[in-house]
Amino acid sequence: MNPIAQELFEAGDRYLMERPDDIVAMRTRMGTRGQNMTVQIYAFSALSSSVDAMYLLQEAVAKDEYDFDTVVKFAVDWLSTLAPPADDSQTHAIIGHRASIHYRLDNLADLVSRASAAIKRAKTRDEVREVLQALEHYLNQVRTWIDLEFPWHELAVRYAEIMGDPIPRPAP
Repeated sequence: MNPIAQELFEAGDRYLMERPDDIVAMRTRMGTRGQNMTVQIYAFSALSSSVDAMYLLQEAVAKDEYDFDTVVKFAVDWLSTLAPPADDSQTHAIIGHRASIHYRLDNLADLVSRASAAIKRAKTRDEVREVLQALEHYLNQVRTWIDLEFPWHELAVRYAEIMGDPIPRPAP
């Protein structure tokens, strides 16, 4: 197994039960107007779309009718919105540091960077698919922790109060 894929699978498995250190760090990142709610929402959204993209890309790379180089380029380009590839000389592009600068997901940024570099080096569809599957698993687990810790109910209650709507109650 590709070493970065193995590391991603192991981290994802560990996060089934253990909160990633990145989640604690993310919650210290203050966003607009000194609050961190937007940071969590943006991180959750970025990871949600990335999990979906990794699934679609692993399906595409497995099919011969999709050009291998195009799928690899798309995967690397997508991942560069979270973190630049570890072997990329343009590592100072702000968009490529979104995971670490904007969300403080430093461990995630490091793993995504190394995974992206591994995808660029891959020679076969199976090699790329393995890393994409591992990324999907890992990113999904981090996303799940963001979702678990976000105070969705409290936000819905406060929103209802502000809007004059009935307060949401648990179903009987």
